[in-house]
Amino acid sequence: MKKYSFLLVFLLTIFVTTTAFANPFTDVPANHWAYRAVNKLVASGIAEGYPDGSFKGKNNLTRYEIAIIVSRILDKIELERNMLAEEIDDAANNLSKAQAEDVTAIVKAILAKNQPPAGGISKNLSDQQVEEVVNLIEALTFEFKAELKILGQKIDGIYADVDAVEARVAALEKVSPVVSFSGKYSVDLVDQYIEDGVIATDVDKYIDKDKDGRYDSGEEDYKDPYVYLDPWDDDSEKIAADQSDGKVEQTLDLQAKIVKEGFSAAVKMDVHEDSDVKDVLVLDQAELILENETLKAVYKEKNVVDIADYAYSQAEINGLVVDWKKFGLETFFGTAGYDVPGTIDYKDGFPTYDKYDSTTNLYQDPVEDKDDFYVMGARKRFELDRLNLGVNVTSRRARNEFFTGECGTVVKVEDMNHNILGIDTDAQFGEIDLNFDFAHSIPEQEAADNGSLIRLGVSTGLPFADLKFNYKNRDENFTPISQDNVVFDSGNGDYDRFTTGLGQADMTGWNFKLTEQITDLLEASLFYASIEEVGDETTKMALAGEMPLPVLIEGLTLSGEYTVEDPVEAGVEETTLEFDVKYTANDYLTAELGYENVADDAYVSGQDVVTVKYGIKVIDYPVFKDLVVRAGLNFKDIGEDKDEETMEYNLGLGYTLGAVKLSYDYRNKEAEGKTAEVGKYNSNQVGLVYTVADGIDFKADYQLLALKDTDGDLNGADDYQVRTAKAGVSISF
Repeated sequence: MKKYSFLLVFLLTIFVTTTAFANPFTDVPANHWAYRAVNKLVASGIAEGYPDGSFKGKNNLTRYEIAIIVSRILDKIELERNMLAEEIDDAANNLSKAQAEDVTAIVKAILAKNQPPAGGISKNLSDQQVEEVVNLIEALTFEFKAELKILGQKIDGIYADVDAVEARVAALEKVSPVVSFSGKYSVDLVDQYIEDGVIATDVDKYIDKDKDGRYDSGEEDYKDPYVYLDPWDDDSEKIAADQSDGKVEQTLDLQAKIVKEGFSAAVKMDVHEDSDVKDVLVLDQAELILENETLKAVYKEKNVVDIADYAYSQAEINGLVVDWKKFGLETFFGTAGYDVPGTIDYKDGFPTYDKYDSTTNLYQDPVEDKDDFYVMGARKRFELDRLNLGVNVTSRRARNEFFTGECGTVVKVEDMNHNILGIDTDAQFGEIDLNFDFAHSIPEQEAADNGSLIRLGVSTGLPFADLKFNYKNRDENFTPISQDNVVFDSGNGDYDRFTTGLGQADMTGWNFKLTEQITDLLEASLFYASIEEVGDETTKMALAGEMPLPVLIEGLTLSGEYTVEDPVEAGVEETTLEFDVKYTANDYLTAELGYENVADDAYVSGQDVVTVKYGIKVIDYPVFKDLVVRAGLNFKDIGEDKDEETMEYNLGLGYTLGAVKLSYDYRNKEAEGKTAEVGKYNSNQVGLVYTVADGIDFKADYQLLALKDTDGDLNGADDYQVRTAKAGVSISF
C-alpha cells in the first residue's frame, strides 16, 4: 500500500507545480531567456499583459502594479491549496480506511512543511526551486544593468545612478566625522575623617608679620593640614586632614576632535567641582592640539619640553610647543616655576614665614620660594653624512621684580635671567660610537661671567672587552637653567657624581668601564673614575660580576661588587662589599636577598655600616579561576654604628564575579632603632568595581589608615587614624 501512497503524493505534487505553456504576447519570443517564466505567470493568472497583446517587459512597474501582482499571487496560493485539499479528500474516499489515513497524513505533512510561517515566506524550497530563483535574479540583473546605469536623470527630483550612489555611500563610510567627542564623567561621594592623635600641628605653620618685616602680636595660623600615605616618605601621596562630611566631587574629562581637509585639531579639558564653592567648576587642565603636514602645535598647562638636560629635559611648562615637521625644528614658549632665593609668601597683603622647625620650635626665615619665569627656546636637527648634529638655544626671563628679605633687604629676581646655547652630536665611525656636548651659559646678571660645559663619550668593542669612556667638565661659571634634573641636582637620591653628575660648579671628571663575557654564565666589569670638585680629587674603582645559576635553580641570579672610593687629600678610603641574590619564577614571584658591608663609611675611620635585607613579592597569582592573591615582605636591618630596623609586609586578594571585581589589601610597616623615626603603621582597604555596561563603572572602597608613633612626632603627626569612604560612578563616551 505504501508504494501507491507515495505515487499518489508524487502525482499531487506534479499537479500543484505543473502549468501549460503558450505564447500569449507578441513581444516575448520563444527564444527569450524569460519565456518560460512569463508563461508561468500568465497561466497562473498572476500577469495579464496589456490590451494590445504585449507584455512590455522592460517597462518600470508602478507601486500599484506591484500591489496587484502580489495580491493575485496570494489569491492563487490560497485557491490552489483549497483545491488540493478537496482532491486529497476525494482521493481518500476511494481508498480503504487505512490507505486514506496514510495518504492524508503524508500530504498534510507536505502541506504543513511548505506552509509559509506567520509573517514570512517559507524557506523550505527544493534545491531545484532555489536554483531557478537564483538564475532568474542573475538574468534580471544582467538584463537591466545597462538601464540602471543610465538612470542618471532626475526622478521625482532625485538622481537614480545606482553606481554613483553606491560610490558616494562607500566614500562616506570611510571618512571620519568632521567633529567627534569623547571623554569621561565621574561623580564621587567622599567621606573622610581623621581622629585621635595630633594631626600635622607642625606642618606648614606660619605666622603673620607686619609690612616692615617685624612680628605682630604673634597670632598663628595653619595651612591645610595633611598626613602622608607613607609617614616615612615625604614624597608619598598626601591625605588632606579636613575632616570631610560627605563631599560630592564631580570631574569631567572632555575631548573634541576636528578633522577637515588634511588638518586636525583636538581640544581636551579636565574640570572638577570646587569642594568649597557650590556649583563652581575648576579647570584643572586644558589642552589644544593642532596638526597638519607642516606642523604639530600643542598648548597645555603641563606641556613637556625635552631639549637638553642643562636646559629643559622632560620639563613641564605652561605654554606652547610647536614641532615644525618639514624643517626638523622644535620651538616652545611659556612659563615655568623656579626657586627664588630669599622671597616670602603673602597672606591678605602681609608677608608670612612658612618654614617652621618643630625641633627648635622656631620660625625660620624662608630659604627659597617659587615664581613663574618666561621660558623659551628652539632646537634644530641636521643630518650631515655620518654626523647627527643638534643646535639649541634656550632662555629664562623674570616676569617681575621682587623686594624681599628681613628689614627691607632687596633682591632683584630679574638678575636670574639666563640664556644657553648648546650643540650636541653623535656619530659612528666603523666600530666606534661617538657623542659630544657643548653648552655656553650666558647669564644677564652684571657680576656674572659666561661659562661652559663639555662632555665627550666614546664606546667601542676591543678584542678583549667592550669599552665605554666618558669625559665631563663644568667650569666655575656655568649655571644650568634646569634645577630639578638629576644630573645637576646633587640632593637627588639618584645623583651619581662619578658618572654623569655635575651638581657642583668647577667640576671635572672622567671614567671608563670594561665589560667582558668571560663564560656563558659569567659577565664581569671593571669601572674606574676620577673627579675633581673645587680642586679636591676623589677616585673610585669597582669590580663587579653577574652570574645566572640555572644549574642550581632556574631563574636564580648571583651578583656582587667591590668598590673603593678614595678622597686623595683626606687619606681615608671607603670600601664597600656587596652581594645580591635574585630569584624570578614566571610572571608572579620574585625574591631577593642582599648584603652590604661599608667600611670607613663617609671616609670616617672606623665607622662601619652593615646592611642586610631580604624581600619576596607575589603579584596577582591565580589561586583558582576567578581568585588572585598578591603579597610582599621586605626587611632591612642596618647595624654596626647605626641601629635601624624596618619591616614591611602586605597581603591582597582580588576576586572577579561576573561584572563585579572585589579587592582587599592590607599593609603593615614598622620602624625601630635609635637612629630611626620610630613608629607602627598599617592600612586596610576594601574595594568594589561593578561594570554596569560598556563604559559605565560603579566603584566603592573603604580605607582605614592608622599610625602609632612611639618616639615623638613622625613627619609632624602623631597617633592618628584616617577613615576614608568613597563611592562613585564614571561614564566613558
